[in-house]
Amino acid sequence: LSPVHDAAGTLQYIVGTAQDITAERDQMQEQAMAVAATREIEEMVCLAAHDLRSPVGNLKSLATIMRRDFVDHGDGKLQLVNMIDSIADQALNVISGVMATAMGNDDPNKSEPFEFGALCDDVLVLLDPLRTHSATYPRLNIEADYTIVQIILRNLLDNALKYAACPQIQISIEVSQMNSQRLMFSVRDNGQGFGADFSGYGDLESGVSDGPGGYGLFSVHRLARSRGGKVSVIPCDEGAEVRFEL
Repeated sequence: LSPVHDAAGTLQYIVGTAQDITAERDQMQEQAMAVAATREIEEMVCLAAHDLRSPVGNLKSLATIMRRDFVDHGDGKLQLVNMIDSIADQALNVISGVMATAMGNDDPNKSEPFEFGALCDDVLVLLDPLRTHSATYPRLNIEADYTIVQIILRNLLDNALKYAACPQIQISIEVSQMNSQRLMFSVRDNGQGFGADFSGYGDLESGVSDGPGGYGLFSVHRLARSRGGKVSVIPCDEGAEVRFEL
């Protein structure tokens, strides 16, 4: 409402201007639904992570028991036991990070500097401890939400290894600076890809499932979107490429 006065300052009339806020309201409603859906997913992940702590802890305890009075004959068995112990430690660290994020202990806008190559090392030790597959990634320092990058990257690499349909695949991981506030990560492999009937290209708004055992590309997308990012599937002639921005 805007008042209109004459030269003497007397109010003559009021002009009312209407503005259509339908699109704005729809956007706010969509954002609220996305936040609610993300919270549901994070609560489910928190519960699953909590249930995993006990068996992983038992695995570490077994490695400790196996090392007692162990006679090393130089056949590599002691190294395998140590590898089990190391993987259990890494898994417990990942579970703790996931739970902290899911329970809301972390600031959704949190950003910290870390070495990206070291993060990739940790993820690959968990998913491919014997290094059956080949993976390349840059060793550089970036600033982002460490836990969110780890969760998304771990799920994308897990999918790449799980659905490769070949004994050995090559994975390329890249990260680039889009602008001063945004990073883009890329995971590409030479496996069987998503197939011609895959309908989830773009920003995954249509929803994609990895089956009963997977976290799901759509769920990963929701997690990224709750932090101002997105996950996109890029069509490839060979293999698959998934990008996520944060």
